[in-house]
Amino acid sequence: MSAILTSLRHCHDREANNGVPHDNSKDHVSANPNRKASIIMVESPTGTGKSLSLACAAMAWLRYCEDMDLKEDDVVHELMEDDAKSNNATRKRRDWLESWQPDNAVPSSIASSLNNSSKAFQTQQSQVKKYAITNRAALNKELNAIRARLSKLSNVSAMSESTATTDETKSERTLRENLLRSGISRALAVERKRHRGFKGMNGNAKKRRVEKNKDETDFMLEDYHSDNEDKKSSLGGSDSEDENDVVLASLNEKPPNPPQSKNTNLSAKAMLHGANLDGSGYKFDPEINARARSYDAAQDTLKAVGQVKPGTGLRKIIYAARTHSQLSQFIGELKRTYWGDTVKVVALGSRSVLCSNDDLLYSSRDKMKSRRSEAAITEICLDMQKSKGDKDSTNGKVSSKCPLLESSDAVSTLALHSLAQPSDIEDAASLGKAGHACSYYASREAIAAAEVVVLPYNLLLSEQARQSIGLSLKHSLVVIDEAHNVPEALRGISSCQLSLPVVDAAMSQLTAYTTKYSSRLAGRNLSYLGQIRRVLMAMSKFLNKPPLSNHKNTNNDSPDSRKEMLAAVDLMFRLKLDNLNLFTLLRYM
Repeated sequence: MSAILTSLRHCHDREANNGVPHDNSKDHVSANPNRKASIIMVESPTGTGKSLSLACAAMAWLRYCEDMDLKEDDVVHELMEDDAKSNNATRKRRDWLESWQPDNAVPSSIASSLNNSSKAFQTQQSQVKKYAITNRAALNKELNAIRARLSKLSNVSAMSESTATTDETKSERTLRENLLRSGISRALAVERKRHRGFKGMNGNAKKRRVEKNKDETDFMLEDYHSDNEDKKSSLGGSDSEDENDVVLASLNEKPPNPPQSKNTNLSAKAMLHGANLDGSGYKFDPEINARARSYDAAQDTLKAVGQVKPGTGLRKIIYAARTHSQLSQFIGELKRTYWGDTVKVVALGSRSVLCSNDDLLYSSRDKMKSRRSEAAITEICLDMQKSKGDKDSTNGKVSSKCPLLESSDAVSTLALHSLAQPSDIEDAASLGKAGHACSYYASREAIAAAEVVVLPYNLLLSEQARQSIGLSLKHSLVVIDEAHNVPEALRGISSCQLSLPVVDAAMSQLTAYTTKYSSRLAGRNLSYLGQIRRVLMAMSKFLNKPPLSNHKNTNNDSPDSRKEMLAAVDLMFRLKLDNLNLFTLLRYM
């Protein structure tokens, strides 16, 4: 671990001294705005404590950076005094591990402040830090309250003879589930009270008119106005209609203009909001930031605390591994560290792992043979969120709104409880099932408030996936376990398979759709649908052709005779699609 800390110190020196040389240092790194992040490669045999060493060194680095990010006169000591006392009351004094800091280094956040001595800039920075510190203190206070209640329940349970012989892990998980149920019940009561007050102020809501052809109009395409029309997410940068584009719209359908909170008794959603935690939303009330459907903090000229991407919350340690068991092992090692009781950890996984809705996971009651694939689960989940919830599931088709996403406050409360103690994938799934809330979207909502994010390779290596979940690598420490598997993971992310039956099915469905709605679609939509149909026809024709053979005695039925490798450009010319702009077509889709 000493070697890892030394390497981190050298990396931090190079970052901190970038443009701000020390008086006693002759050899310093010159200012370079395009400087790349440092890379450390650690090789260690199995069973030598590598995971524990990485966890300790990474947490020491994170705690040091957090202290320096928020260091400004006596602001930290005034606003965080109560939280510090509660954390250190039953803990020993800081040892050499927690008090580690780079030698003669100035953090990049402080260096940038020194370069810009403008009084207005310093005033803004002070406001940002105070805003972030206040909201972080509120989050830590709530998490400490949850931990205190859980500790009391554990003490009572330990004194009971009925639980003396049960497994400790299962007993702790049961206590967390019971505490979560009570927390969600309180959150739902507050939510119902808020809705009743909003309904009383605005009168009875008008009943929605049910059109006769409602089922058909649900599938109508919106008018497409421009080839350069991009979709912007709340974090800025995602052009794809992913799960967050659907679920966040439904979860944030709340009464506008909530009451000013004065940073007291914040809701769970406000405490977890990224713009509140990194200070970039200092111009607005925390509740307004949390309920806003589209807040683009990236457009603000003010930098967030720690120079993280505005709106992404705390500075993070991002740990990536190939399997969920490796991620769970790292979380177990984190629990053994000095910070194991208070570190905020979120484990990211797929819907098939975190979802507890059996109607979505299985096509029939036979769970052994009817489990759906990951792609089918994702598609049905998004369709359920788009539906209005006025239909029932029939003939194995899920068309009603997901019951686990009915309450936004329940999902936020689940995210808050998952951060109270380090939770792996299994813990997160069991908590969601017990609280009758969606663990998948709760884990996404907890990302901004998490200090450690553990995730599989595909979420880390795909830029589009990171943007869709609001995960930024800026000024974060990224740890990749078994990095020799990264090339294979990259090939898997960048590859796809398209078979002839899939192309034929897509062709028939597109033809039926165009025939049914051609008289009601705009001309631009019909043009793009025609281009998609042309692409599908070319692919179907190409796949139906017999393989080309350069040898007279080649058996056309052998697998090798049907293999052919083509470059992307050659394939486009072979399909006679070189005059189509596939990037424009992809943006339309």
